[in-house]
Amino acid sequence: MRHSKKFLSLLLILSLLLGLAGCSFAPERQTQAASAGSQGNAPFSMTMLNVGQGLSLLIRSNGKTMLYDGGGRNYSSYVVSYLKQHGITSIDYLVASHYDEDHINGLVGVIHTFPVRKAILPDYTADSRVYRSLMSAVRDKGVPVVHPKTGYRFSLGGAQMTVLGPRSYRAEVENNRSIALRIQYGQFRAVATGDAEEEEEQDIVRSGLPITADLYVVGHHGSGSSSSRQFVDAMTPSYAWISCGPFNDYGHPHRRTLNTLKSRGVQIYRTDKQGEVTVFADSGKYWFDKRPCNDWSSGSEAGNQSSAAGRQSGGAKRSGVSASEATYVINRNSRKFHRKECDSVAQMSPKNREYTTADRGTLIREGYEPCGSCRP
Repeated sequence: MRHSKKFLSLLLILSLLLGLAGCSFAPERQTQAASAGSQGNAPFSMTMLNVGQGLSLLIRSNGKTMLYDGGGRNYSSYVVSYLKQHGITSIDYLVASHYDEDHINGLVGVIHTFPVRKAILPDYTADSRVYRSLMSAVRDKGVPVVHPKTGYRFSLGGAQMTVLGPRSYRAEVENNRSIALRIQYGQFRAVATGDAEEEEEQDIVRSGLPITADLYVVGHHGSGSSSSRQFVDAMTPSYAWISCGPFNDYGHPHRRTLNTLKSRGVQIYRTDKQGEVTVFADSGKYWFDKRPCNDWSSGSEAGNQSSAAGRQSGGAKRSGVSASEATYVINRNSRKFHRKECDSVAQMSPKNREYTTADRGTLIREGYEPCGSCRP
């Protein structure tokens, strides 16, 4: 009996601590899901895996399985292990939103471990080792490939999938070549956009396709270049998932994105604060396995302040820097920096290309992000 009381006391202390932290791990059943069935036998589920500074979504619908992105290098074995532990024996659809390492590295291990019925991939090439590994695995395993266009639809069990973007796989900024999906099961709707930035978001809004959603998987890990106000207003989500790593170098999620979501009454879930999160749906109802997180702090408040200070002081030397003396090449439009030999440099518009002698840390503090392909 004494052991039971001690156990209950520990649970009470843990609950209080979690409440103070602003994030709760208790199951959350929405109003429309108050009488739904148990989590284990729900016909539909979608899980945001905890892959740090990356993205991976596992969707299960009436016995069918889809994996949207697979996280980065450090989480490849975790993704495979998670699928095995949850009874996954095959993948019906494997989707790569785009070819950044933090989205596709884990997919390579999945292809080598599980039979994959079809791969849905963006229609462009990337000059990176992980891209070549992915394409090699697809060829070696004989996986059929689809390069979808906007409006492409397919079914996963009882769920309906619609490709919302990109409008073009030739967008200058690689993030804007991301395959964006709307996932619908009964009355539950979710939108996932990979790393799509404002340009692709506006294309999606103008496409005329239905984009209203109950759940928004926040684009680009909560970057300030995504989740534009017009896009969020068009979706009108009630909940948002943010996949990002704790203490990441990019300050994700950014204050601008958090303010946009908070001002519209959107409740958030964050992998950096809560780990994996799952939504279940059945008979017109949906519910989550934990409560939303009330922690609205940006990924790096100190980093944001340093960036502002760097911009005010003029930052690194750029004007008059030649290609030969530069350490990196900046794209002023995408706010990414690249190695000089990166293929993306040749594709940049001259008005957006800028050479710099700054080091990696300085550029990150100034708000620039490293290219996902050349990984400077």
